[in-house]
Amino acid sequence: MTKKRERRNWKVFQRSTESNAYRPQPPKARPDELWERIETLIASEPPTEADPASAAEPKTPAASTQKRKRGAARRRQRRRRVVRTLDVLGSVVWIVSLIKLFVGDFDRLLISSFAPQLVWLLDMRWLLVLGLVALILILFRARTLGVAVAYIVGFPLVILFWKIPKLLIKRRSTLLVSSLAGVATGFLSRAKFFIVALAIACLSGTMILMGETPPVVLAGMGAMLLVVMWWLTVTAIDLLHTSAFIKAQERVINWIFGFELIERFVTPEQPDALALKAWSVDDAKKFRDTAGFALIARRALLFWASAVDQYRRGPAVVVLNALLVVLLLAQVIGAFAFLSFGVFVIDPTQFAFTVTPDAWTFVYYSTVGAYFGEISALVPVGGLAIAVKLLNGIIGSIGVLTIIGSTLMGFRATRSDSESNTAARALRRKADELESLSEQQFQMSLQDLQQHLVAAGWGLIGVVTWLKAKTPVTMPGAES
Repeated sequence: MTKKRERRNWKVFQRSTESNAYRPQPPKARPDELWERIETLIASEPPTEADPASAAEPKTPAASTQKRKRGAARRRQRRRRVVRTLDVLGSVVWIVSLIKLFVGDFDRLLISSFAPQLVWLLDMRWLLVLGLVALILILFRARTLGVAVAYIVGFPLVILFWKIPKLLIKRRSTLLVSSLAGVATGFLSRAKFFIVALAIACLSGTMILMGETPPVVLAGMGAMLLVVMWWLTVTAIDLLHTSAFIKAQERVINWIFGFELIERFVTPEQPDALALKAWSVDDAKKFRDTAGFALIARRALLFWASAVDQYRRGPAVVVLNALLVVLLLAQVIGAFAFLSFGVFVIDPTQFAFTVTPDAWTFVYYSTVGAYFGEISALVPVGGLAIAVKLLNGIIGSIGVLTIIGSTLMGFRATRSDSESNTAARALRRKADELESLSEQQFQMSLQDLQQHLVAAGWGLIGVVTWLKAKTPVTMPGAES
């Protein structure tokens, strides 16, 4: 009785009304069935309707076709001549504008040298411009004039976003693209410091040229010397690090791999046998495109790795180093030309000369002094002039040519080579991982997958072929 009473007091739990009988999941669709279904659905899709106007247009005889071709060829030639004319005008307008803005009235200097009696025309330039605008308005339509003016005004943007990409597409050279990208990245990474240094140097040069008292000239000389030393220090510190182009490559690679962006685009939804029968054309295209993106992603990674490797071995690094040395020497020469002129302004007896030196004499004097040379037209005899001359040689020969041009650039080349190899290996390793992932997801090799994509009429298969052709076969993982 005691056991029955205890059993009667046990808690009873209510069965859930939502529980269902166990239903086994259908098996995943086999790869051959899946791709057969994709090809069948895409082949059954009706073709796109043709343009009614073109369909209703009657067929023209061969003579009319030839006439239209000649007319189109003439229009292309006319358009090409117009573009060339606008290129010349845009170049002239922007070169003249930059010279007028940063150099001075070169037109007045030019006319004064060849036809001084016509200098008065420059005072009437507003009338000439007004007459030219009126003539253009008479000769050209408003629409054509507006396009031409916009083209000339935005000519630097035309070069940057049209001319250069058109040249790169026409050349189709991976080495050229990577080299230009490396040179552009190197300049842009130093643009901020260069503009600041240039502004301080221009202000210092103005104080030296326009200073009426020795304290003002000495202040300008001190600022000029400080900005030269600061710029050389910034350059030396920058050379101790990896180049800006390689660092940019590393940041982009880490960002892409960190967020797993590639895996999100190349992972398809695997259908089962029942879902495959209910597929539509859009479902088939979605799966086909995902498989194609997997091929493109792997080929793009190998192409990227080869581009980094070609950049490391190509002339971009040498060109950047040569340009850097040339620019540093030019800056040192210009700065010490101002410093030597400042010494001459303060005390002309610091130099021995037969003819009063002009600007070009000081530039020549500073250029020769960069490697401890001397010229007979200007010889330093005073203590301050000799000190500036020795400092010119020390900074030019020892600082720029020896420390920066040889030691630091050699160190940077070795480090950039190592960092480039690291980036290329990371890209190839990711390509190998993506290959394994794709073979596991699609249950076939990439060669078989590419054949199925061709049979399914995937339109971007040419991109895969082009990337494969541009990737060296000697690279690891590039031959498959």
